[in-house]
Parts: sequence; structure tokens; C-alpha cells
Amino acid sequence: MSEPEHDGPADVRLEGPLDLRTLRLPPGVVRRTVTLEEGGFLCAAGAAWCGELIAVIAGTIDVVLPTGEPQRLVRGALLFVEGLTDVELRCVGPTPAILTGVRRAADDSAGVPPPGRA
Repeated sequence: MSEPEHDGPADVRLEGPLDLRTLRLPPGVVRRTVTLEEGGFLCAAGAAWCGELIAVIAGTIDVVLPTGEPQRLVRGALLFVEGLTDVELRCVGPTPAILTGVRRAADDSAGVPPPGRA
């Protein structure tokens, strides 16, 4: 097998933490960044977070399941949200948590078919 050819420099550092805020996104992919202040939270219910890859850019969060059980994630952690209902993302550290997510655009106007459709 041969190595794939690249037209230019990579937009991702090969060392250190991945920062989704700096990636060049292809057509049909959208990004959003939210900041949770100390004690703040987001509900991950519904389609708003569905199919999103989320990076914890700064701070510490708990992903709280419907049972009340928390899963702690710190800076550098990645979370893929699919099919989660009644889940809460809470900022639990002494500093704000910054979360950046990337996902396919909700509409088909970008020409990218949704998964499972060709």
C-alpha cells in the first residue's frame, strides 16, 4: 500500500490535544461552541446534540445519566452523543467548561446525504 498524497499542510496538529474549534470543516459539517459557567448545565435531550462529536476544550463536566450517576470528563475528553435522552451536562470545576461540537448539517442543502442515504 502506498501513502495517501496530500495537497498541503494538515490543519490538525499531530501532537497535543485535539481542538475542534480550529479544524477546517468540509461542506455539510457544522460546528458550535458553548461555555458553561461554574454550576451551569445543558440538557442533551432531543435532536440538538444528536450525532454530535463533542470535545471538552476547557474545564470539567459531569455527564449525568437519568439514574443520577455522573461520568466525569475533563479537558481533552471526547464525547459522541447519539440516542441519549434525559442526560445533563454539568460544569463541575472551578472554571467554566468550554464544549465544541461538530456534526453533519441538519439540512441536505449542502449536498451531503444523511447516513444511510446514498
